Amino acid sequence: MSILSAIAAALRSASVHEQCSMTNQYAVSADIPAVSEEREFDSLKYQRYADHIVITGFIPIYKDHFEIPSKIEDLRVTEIGEKAFASALVKGVSIPESVMTIGARTFERSGLSSVTIPRSVRSIGRAAFHKCSSLSKVILPDSLQEIGEDVFSQCESLYSITLPNALAVIPRHAFADDPNLQEVILP
Repeated sequence: MSILSAIAAALRSASVHEQCSMTNQYAVSADIPAVSEEREFDSLKYQRYADHIVITGFIPIYKDHFEIPSKIEDLRVTEIGEKAFASALVKGVSIPESVMTIGARTFERSGLSSVTIPRSVRSIGRAAFHKCSSLSKVILPDSLQEIGEDVFSQCESLYSITLPNALAVIPRHAFADDPNLQEVILP
């Protein structure tokens, strides 16, 4: 299936049967036990592992923009975990180049208006930006290889998205119910 056919099918929200496997090949946190209980740092909740940090939550405060640090406790932040920023009122988030994985439902129903994913990110989980009603523009890096189902579904304000070369499959419902999506930029 050509990428244009896949996009058309994803936009129709029903006929793409290929599903993204969303492996954890870059997110090793599932295989390595945590070294500590959940901790807090600068409005973030996180889990410390032997060689990296996973952001697990955002302490509800109102900020227009939040910058995720690339290191906490001298360890690289490599993953933004499942539902970490779900329903957060923040309008913008700076994601550091150390992050390789954005988990499932990470920014679901958040107040994000635009997002640029850094080139270090290889996978974005299922429904990561689902129902981000203010999200209007998304720029994905050329390095991105996998996106999950419903990743940008029901983003009412989304009008433009740039897809990378490395993205082999556009999963089911990736852009479902995005009534204002006008521009899909292909490599």
